Amino acid sequence: MSCLMKERNINLDLIRCVAAIFVISVHFCLNSGFYELTCSGMRMLIMCILRTAFITCVPLFLMLTGYLMNKKELTISYYKGIKRTYCIYVLVCICCLLFNVIYEKENMGIKKMILSILDFSADSYAWYIEMYIGLFLIIPFLNMQIVGLNGHLCHIRRTV
Repeated sequence: MSCLMKERNINLDLIRCVAAIFVISVHFCLNSGFYELTCSGMRMLIMCILRTAFITCVPLFLMLTGYLMNKKELTISYYKGIKRTYCIYVLVCICCLLFNVIYEKENMGIKKMILSILDFSADSYAWYIEMYIGLFLIIPFLNMQIVGLNGHLCHIRRTV
């Protein structure tokens, strides 16, 4: 293996796969009429327990993001990294808006389209990107706090 290549952690891939399957399962529950059913009997109890497990999909992705970004520092180059995510978000929003205008015959002007992209309402699942961007913005500050806290704890251990 080249000295420039990093060793891949298969456990992180496993977490990604589980979280992705859980996302699909949560959306299946949402779109299958599961929430309109009465929870009675062993079969429904098992389904409710599974749904409770599936809802951990977003926290799994958040914890994975935190783990992978624990060394990020407050730099201009770090913040330039958000461009890729935001560009993909804008492209998806444009596709959603075009679908709404062309197929759904929704009447909206250019100004409303631009504002809906900027306020994360152009796509119904944009809440995740909004949350990710917020997390991306504060990660260097969280890392600084953790480093500071670790230094403080080491100082406390030495004095005790």
